[in-house]
Formats: sequence, structure tokens, C-alpha cells
Amino acid sequence: MRLAAVFPVDAPERLARVVAEAVRSGARTLIVGGGDGTFSTVANALAGSDTILGALPLGTGNDFARSLGVPFRLGEACAVVARGRLAKVDLGRAGERFFINAASIGVTSEMTVSLRQRPGLKKGLGRLAYPTVALGKALAKRAFTVGLETDGARLTLQALEVVVGNGRYHGAGLIIAPEANLRDHVLDLYAILSGHEPGQLWRDLLVLARVAKGLRAGRHVADPLVLHMRTRQVRLEASPGQALDLDGELRGRTPVLLECVPDALRVILPA
Repeated sequence: MRLAAVFPVDAPERLARVVAEAVRSGARTLIVGGGDGTFSTVANALAGSDTILGALPLGTGNDFARSLGVPFRLGEACAVVARGRLAKVDLGRAGERFFINAASIGVTSEMTVSLRQRPGLKKGLGRLAYPTVALGKALAKRAFTVGLETDGARLTLQALEVVVGNGRYHGAGLIIAPEANLRDHVLDLYAILSGHEPGQLWRDLLVLARVAKGLRAGRHVADPLVLHMRTRQVRLEASPGQALDLDGELRGRTPVLLECVPDALRVILPA
């Protein structure tokens, strides 16, 4: 592998244009250093193309790198890029936008709003910024009505959070589902359900705390107030309408159709 050019990107809004220029110039492999937001933007530019992505995890959450199995130490990640194996991985799609990790509504999307309003928090606290903000949002969150229409079923639920995952991880190392991976050609959905009558908010806080405790190990899917399903596509409707989070960025609102796009991105995996 010969390094043909280097493209420093000092402004995030330039990234998609820089990637497009590199592809037009004939780049067969792009080695990109960044976090999940960076890789999500790059994946949207490379989806369906023959250009290969080599990922160097330099972000805060690094969930895409986790799902790929790329180590966080820079030297080890570079070794993967140099000596790894080529593979195709799935992408999720919401309308015209692809996502690499997860789409979500509820507590997560409100947490994203807070992190965008306080840009220094992630830099100062690192991964601790996620649970810090999540706690505050959980204290204020009210359940909403969500309609789920999948390949063969329609459900109406009272939920606090709905996460639809493409990979295995989201939220800085939280497991979407024990069997989830980037090459299974399905999406994994989990919904945290409300277990109380109106006026008993404290019960929802207990549910969120209990589920959060199991997310690191993937035990949350066994909780009686967590719905888990695997599907190729799902349509989400919500009342009141909910902001949609895609890979840590707000991208529209419900209703939305989420789909798995198999083998949409070429990547380098550990050998």
C-alpha cells in the first residue's frame, strides 16, 4: 500500500467534499482518523462504491471501531490498516441518509441535543460525558407513544427510548444486542418501555437505571420492560413526534423508515 496524498480536514463541514474529491481522484483506499461522526460522514460518501475505508479511532465513543474490532491504540490500528483483511459491512439507512451504529429516539436524541449545546463537555469529560448528560435527560424524560411496523407485525407501545442498531455498539460501548454485528444483514431494535401509570414518573427512572446497568454486558434484552427484535426494516411513528438521532447527529424527526442495506461499505478488518 502506497500513501498517495494526505487531506487534513480542519472544518467538519468540509469532510464530505474532501472524501468525494479523493474518490474522484482515483483513491482505492481511504485511511480516516476520527470518531463516529467522522466515520458516519465518510460512510455516506463511500456507500455502494468500491473505495475501501481504513478506520483509525480517534474519537470519544469509537463505537464503529469497536464493532469492527479495530484496537484503540493508534499503532495497533495502523497495523490493522496495513495488514488487515478486506470485508463488506452493512449500513443502516434512514431516508437518504446512512448510519453506521444506530438510529434512536427518546433519551438518546435529547442527550445529543445537550452535547451539541455544550461542546466542551465531551472534550473535558471524555466518555463520562455520555452518562452524565443521560442522567439529566432521564430525570426529565416522559414516556411517548411509539408505533413500530416491521416486516410482519405492528405494535403500539409506551416507550422511553427506542434504539435501532446496525452494528454491535452505541453510546460509547453500550451493547445494542448480544448477537448484533455489522455483517448479519439485519437491524437490532430495543425499546425501553414505560412501566407506570401517569403520575408515577419514579417508576420510569427505576426502569431506566435497571436497563442502563445491563447495557454494558448486553443483559438488558432480558429485562421484562425491554422489547428486542431483529428485522430488515422498521417504520417508527411517535406521539408526540420525536427527534431522530443518527450516529450522534440529529437528522430529522419521526415518522421514519429505517432499513438495513447489506454489504454497503468496504472496510479493513483485523486479520
